[in-house]
Amino acid sequence: MKTSLTARHFNMSDNVRNHAIDSMAGLEKYFNRIIGVQMVLSKEKERWGAEVIVGVPGETLTAESQDDDLLFSAIDDAMAKAQRQLEKYKSKVKHEKDRREAKQYGSEPRKRRH
Repeated sequence: MKTSLTARHFNMSDNVRNHAIDSMAGLEKYFNRIIGVQMVLSKEKERWGAEVIVGVPGETLTAESQDDDLLFSAIDDAMAKAQRQLEKYKSKVKHEKDRREAKQYGSEPRKRRH
């Protein structure tokens, strides 16, 4: 998985860099076929922002968050949104696979237990 981290309008500390990189690496446990993750951190006036762009086969998922006080909070919130989107995408991919298999073999789709 390719990762990219960008800071806009501020100098990134090592703590912020490490937290962002660890957060991006953690996305792989939700979906292992991620092509790449890009995170853009920004500061506009007194507001911190984090945008996460996740490339998966056939789609690009985007999540963003802003916080007045803490950059870490904005990062965590954007990552939580990205995780929910990945879980939804993974479910969609599994459903499509089941549908294709059922069509190929002429049977009902298998029901998965969650």
